[in-house]
Amino acid sequence: MKYLTLLLLATTVLFTSCGDEETELPTCIDELLTDFKVDACSTADLTIWRFRGEEVYCFNWVPCFSDGTSDIYDANCTLICQLGGISGNPECANVDWESNAVLTETIFTQP
Repeated sequence: MKYLTLLLLATTVLFTSCGDEETELPTCIDELLTDFKVDACSTADLTIWRFRGEEVYCFNWVPCFSDGTSDIYDANCTLICQLGGISGNPECANVDWESNAVLTETIFTQP
């Protein structure tokens, strides 16, 4: 009986502790995401990046339009920069994005 109890306990822990946890977004980012889901094309996405020591949120419109942008917001929903566009802007706040930003998580991709 003792071994059966241990087996049941181990099985319960195994199946309940390893589920996918949803990232909690700042309220304003979650609101922007709601609109993004409606307006974005099928290849658009929302990702979280580490940039200048903070988490930033990238709403990637680039795949939707030939001159699309990636809109970079901080946790307070302040638009920090727009990457891409007609000019192909590679900088965010006068800092090269590609060499200073690290992708940490993909939050949403259009199905």
